[in-house]
Amino acid sequence: MQPAIYDLLYYTYILIFGVYSAMKLACGCFARKQGSLFALLCPALLLVQAVLLEFLGIEWIWRLYPLITHLPIVLALILFLHVKWGAALLSIIISYSLCQLMRWIGLVVGIFCRMPVVTLVIHLSLCMILFFLLDRYCLRSIHEVFCCSGKLFPMFGALPVLYYIYEYFMIYTQRRYADIEAFQELLPTAMLLFFTLFIIALQRESEKLRIAQQHSFMFEMELDHARREVNTLHAVQEQTAIYRHDMRHHLGMISSLLAADRTEQAVDYIRRTAGEIEAIVPRRYCENDTVNLLLGSFQKKAEKMGGFITVKAALPAKLCLNDTELCVILSNGLENALKAAAKLSDGAKREIGVFIGDKQNKLLIEIRNSYAGDVCFQNGVPVAQNPEQHYGCRSILSVVQHRNGNCSFTAENGIFLLQIVIPLV
Repeated sequence: MQPAIYDLLYYTYILIFGVYSAMKLACGCFARKQGSLFALLCPALLLVQAVLLEFLGIEWIWRLYPLITHLPIVLALILFLHVKWGAALLSIIISYSLCQLMRWIGLVVGIFCRMPVVTLVIHLSLCMILFFLLDRYCLRSIHEVFCCSGKLFPMFGALPVLYYIYEYFMIYTQRRYADIEAFQELLPTAMLLFFTLFIIALQRESEKLRIAQQHSFMFEMELDHARREVNTLHAVQEQTAIYRHDMRHHLGMISSLLAADRTEQAVDYIRRTAGEIEAIVPRRYCENDTVNLLLGSFQKKAEKMGGFITVKAALPAKLCLNDTELCVILSNGLENALKAAAKLSDGAKREIGVFIGDKQNKLLIEIRNSYAGDVCFQNGVPVAQNPEQHYGCRSILSVVQHRNGNCSFTAENGIFLLQIVIPLV
């Protein structure tokens, strides 16, 4: 075998790896469509480069390589695989950078081995192992990073782009600046700079992820609490149904006492029975049982602290929102209103106004209460010293956004107002 044959085999392998890795980086997978394009693109590129090699020589091949190899691959990714131009361009640049690992392996093997055949076998074997490792553990991860993390995209791609420009600048200038010390230190300095900036950006993204996970955890706790509260209220509703069913027995007992002229015992029995029923029977504000149970529960809490909830409700029995979502919105809104009202010294102001109804296929909720002190907002959401109250507002906002609705918090002239609009279709 001649050295030219070795170079041809190595070059063919590098081209195959470069095209494959560019497709895998751009698409995140290598399915049938990618395989068909791969089978057409590799022979076509080899044929074009073989013809140009014959007429122009190897030096011009390297100079024209971005035009005769990289540009066709980028266009194929954009036109046939519908990859965005930025992702396609970065994919080919990163693929080119990874190919330099193969080249470096060849240089190292050549230092320790002087026999061409053995060098070729060892080189290609190591390259195949590297190919397998990159394909299995690296390419998909790189695709996820520069496709899914928009803010890290420029930072992630900057170093490979700089290396690509540096490499072809050296080729086009025939390395005439290679002996300049400042030029020699350009890549190491750039690597350290981008590493530092990447760590800073990564730390900020990690902090955002931590906060998002914390909010998600608190929201899950709110949902779990809401489920338990709804279950408790439904149990009360069932107990009410039992009392309603037993009413005829109570009436029979009262009738017997009156017939026996035991009036005082009858009155006492009526008082005790009425108290038991009053304690569990929910007030009825509208046709929706869940809303009735929640409003009735918070009405009792307000009365215990010397306040009162004024309710205007008009809802059908069935809504597109499930009981848990209704509970999260009303429970957090009313609980925050009760806590704010409890801090007021004037009992006459401890009144909370609630409106809940539907109009033009939209659920409308308004909770109004007085407050003392100042209310701080961050991104339109109240920020309280008590984290639980802050997470309550976040939970309301999460449910509303999940239902493609709108939510606003305002505080003006001592009145805090929560307004919610949620589509019912």
